[in-house]
Amino acid sequence: MARRMAFVALIALGTCGGAMGQIPIRHQLPDGTVVDLGTRKDSGDAERQRMHKRCEEELAAAQKALADKKWHNAWQSLKLAAALATDQGQVDRISRMLGQLQDEGKKLLQQADQAYDSGKYGQAVEEYTGVSRRFGALPCAAAARKSLDQINSDPVAQEVLQEAKAAELEKLVTATIARHLSKAEANSALSPGRRPTTQPTERVALIKALTPDQADSVVNTLGRIVKMYPLCPAARRAKADLKSLQADKDFQASLKLFRNRRRARGLLQRARAFASAGLADKAIQDFKEVIRLYPDTPEAQDARRVIAAAGSGQNK
Repeated sequence: MARRMAFVALIALGTCGGAMGQIPIRHQLPDGTVVDLGTRKDSGDAERQRMHKRCEEELAAAQKALADKKWHNAWQSLKLAAALATDQGQVDRISRMLGQLQDEGKKLLQQADQAYDSGKYGQAVEEYTGVSRRFGALPCAAAARKSLDQINSDPVAQEVLQEAKAAELEKLVTATIARHLSKAEANSALSPGRRPTTQPTERVALIKALTPDQADSVVNTLGRIVKMYPLCPAARRAKADLKSLQADKDFQASLKLFRNRRRARGLLQRARAFASAGLADKAIQDFKEVIRLYPDTPEAQDARRVIAAAGSGQNK
């Protein structure tokens, strides 16, 4: 009881008059844990009446959020209510609701613990992250963050998680190839006489058959797998595919041309924007950059024509 009264005195310090100042806001949960909710400014009587009304509104919002299982909203309303509380009744209600919110967080934390103990690391990370984000400064959120740190230092968990993430990226590669094959099949149906007698079955061969923009996307995705998840089997597969693709000079030339044209188009667009804005010098500079950096692209030809036209116009 003495402990609780000391705590209440700390909360109610602002109602005792005296000089204006910043009052620490702390609430004690039923298990004795003290939650630090920041500070609030000491205020006069008129301001306290306004604060009391606002606190009641936030308490009602927190109660509804708890009923709707909107934990983050409940936390936010209770945190604001704590900064507005003006009497012991409001303080007690805030503490009770914080206790309810903590209990809900502990339930979710137990579910995450069970997932982790069962080796369901992806599910555990998702659930720990949810608790850490939705329950503010409550002990359950702190425990969730500690568990996330533990997973980050667990080599077994990291290997499983990285393989799962790499598998998601591999699905993107597979989906891109599947879309291309679906379109190719549709085109073949329109021209049966041109249907190939055999279809490539290896992933590298399928990638080489993609359009340049699709191939660029797939190569970038494979590169991400190798860079981000180097110890996974998926990274070894991606590395082997990239090595085979790099050995194909025609494929690399096509990919380089596509990338150069994409960059050149970006510079051309900027140059035309400068020209439209009347910034001729900057426009000419970008046109020249297109020619210097990407001389063998159609965009470089366009840039040469623009510069030639500008030169002839100045000579007239």
